[in-house]
Parts: sequence; C-alpha cells; structure tokens
Amino acid sequence: MLAIDFVILPLDRSVSPLWRPGDKIDLGAVAEMDLRYEYFWSRIEFDVDGFDLGARWGSMPLLDFAASIKKVPDALDRYGEAEFDFTENTAVISFVRRGESVEVRDSTSEVAYEIGMNELVDAVNVFLGTMATRLMAAHPGIAKNKFFKGLTSMDS
Repeated sequence: MLAIDFVILPLDRSVSPLWRPGDKIDLGAVAEMDLRYEYFWSRIEFDVDGFDLGARWGSMPLLDFAASIKKVPDALDRYGEAEFDFTENTAVISFVRRGESVEVRDSTSEVAYEIGMNELVDAVNVFLGTMATRLMAAHPGIAKNKFFKGLTSMDS
C-alpha cells in the first residue's frame, strides 16, 4: 500500500514563513520557480507498506515534490520507468513498471518495494487533492496561480 502526505514541522515554519498565520503574499501572482522552491517547505510522508521513505529525505519544497510525483505515472506509462532526485539532498527515488506492478527504490536503502500501478495513480491523485485543499483553505489566492492550477488539475 502507498500513502503520500505532508507534515509541517516547526523548522518548516521558520524556513517557509507562509506556514505562519498572518503572512500575506499575493500567491496568485508568484512566479512558478518561487512558488515551487521558496514556499511551503514540508516533510513528505511517502509510506510504502508501512515504511515511511520520506522520513529519510528531510524537509523539502512541497510544490516541487508535488510537481515531480505528478509526472511519475505518465512516465511509467510512456517509458516504463521514472526517476527523480531532490535538489535539497542526495536522495533519488526510482520507479520501474513491471506489468501492473511498480518497483519503488529509494537510493538511501537497499530495499525495493512493490506496489500496484493503480495504487500509485490513486495515491498521487489523493495527495494532490489533499494538498490543494489544505493550501487553498489557508491561502485562497493560490487558486489563481497558473502553476498551481496546472499542478492540481487532474487533466495534465
């Protein structure tokens, strides 16, 4: 089973001031690179069969992770594999499709995990929906941001 979520740690609140109440920025007008890398640092929970791979990664830009993980199912359909590395640390996650299963590897471990392709797609969609709901509740203006709209659209 795969579950993806995020947690806001105390350090994230100091690194990413928008997690603090009262900080006002017009997120509808923020450039993609700034929104993707400067705001909303969080610790990602990437739980595969009860093991949280995300605990090893530390905090990272939430929207960059979301944009990266959103591309994985399509890459697996097209190429049979997908990989992304983090700019914040040396971790790499690789995904290899084997029929209706997907092998998931984290470079910080020798263990390979197997999940279903449909399970991956569902987990990514749930994560994106939950993330969008939480961010729009705290920062309604983000819904007007072109990058955010594309990221949270289930069409792309």
